[in-house]
Amino acid sequence: MNPNLAPVIELLAAADAVADEIGYPDAALRPAYHRQVLMLLSQAYVQVFGTRVENPDWVPHTGPLFPWGAPNHDTIYGFAPVDPRGVYRVAGTQGTESIASLMFRKGGANTGEVHGATLGEIDVQGIATGTDRRFSLLFSADRPDGYTGDWFALPPETTGLIARHVTEAPDQHDGVWSLQRLDPVPATLPDSPETVMARAATMARFAARLNEMLLRLVKKLRDGGYRNAFVADRFQGFGGIAAQMYFQGLFEFNADEALIIECDLPERVHYWSVQLVDPFHSAIDFIFHSAAYNGSQTRLSGDGRVRFVVAAHDPGVPNWLDTDGWQRGGMFWRWHSATAAPMPTVKRVRRPELRRHLPADTPTVDAAQRAVERAARIAQYQGRRRW
Repeated sequence: MNPNLAPVIELLAAADAVADEIGYPDAALRPAYHRQVLMLLSQAYVQVFGTRVENPDWVPHTGPLFPWGAPNHDTIYGFAPVDPRGVYRVAGTQGTESIASLMFRKGGANTGEVHGATLGEIDVQGIATGTDRRFSLLFSADRPDGYTGDWFALPPETTGLIARHVTEAPDQHDGVWSLQRLDPVPATLPDSPETVMARAATMARFAARLNEMLLRLVKKLRDGGYRNAFVADRFQGFGGIAAQMYFQGLFEFNADEALIIECDLPERVHYWSVQLVDPFHSAIDFIFHSAAYNGSQTRLSGDGRVRFVVAAHDPGVPNWLDTDGWQRGGMFWRWHSATAAPMPTVKRVRRPELRRHLPADTPTVDAAQRAVERAARIAQYQGRRRW
């Protein structure tokens, strides 16, 4: 064995032991599972070594690069560590996002613990600004003496901030936010060998605990019988947006089958989306595959309902949810600020009989049209600053 690979082999062996204990995933999924574990460790490095609580900066959280936890395909997530005893300014320019929020969280890679419940949330689009759309807000344990501007109390258990920028159309743009710590802090010094090892141990602990949480989440859905079915969840204990209702479930079908997801639409809804995730609860690539849609990307059926076809290969109809070859994985649906939260239904059908189960007015999407859709998707999502 190459001695340089020993730490990696030990990490994967420990991950296998957890999988064996839980009873998921099976041997056929282990190579992809190992890739997932390495991704979690890579994300932990970014948050442990890429930003510091003394001088915090936004670094990537979950998202296209680190897709654990079913990140919304329209959201750019940022992370920064904070000290609840500190004083901070977030300033910048509001964008034209559908949703822009700043969330106080406990836990995270910088602590070695998985993220806990949301401790507070700021609607950045709701902050009053002038015509230049610039804003500046402070947060700290107590309001600074004499400060009359926008201020928010920093919950005492806070260890990190999560920034969300949600856009659904190519003509929207994200706001730009800076983060600065204002209270005096000791000068930062190069990491000592002991500090590096301690942070590496924190990284490994976080990756192991997050991996186990994700496996148990999928196993719980399997044991609960939510194959090709949805169940509602607010996700308040895991950082869900307060104004959002979530539905999650698992998909499963054979090579000669497909699934039809069908749902009514609420009378009014601010934002909604559907997406697929892999067997480890990580988002399936949504840039090069149509593995997720929002309301503005979706074609409605003539009866006003919305239908998606989940298939490993192009079914030649609108709203194809591309599994990137997976025949089992997970599904997510989000309703944000909706007058109702209808639960989607799932029907498993044979591929040759697919059109019999769709409305008669369902159009055909040929290869040329699909290529145009794919090019537009790539341009939209690669056109944002993602990290």
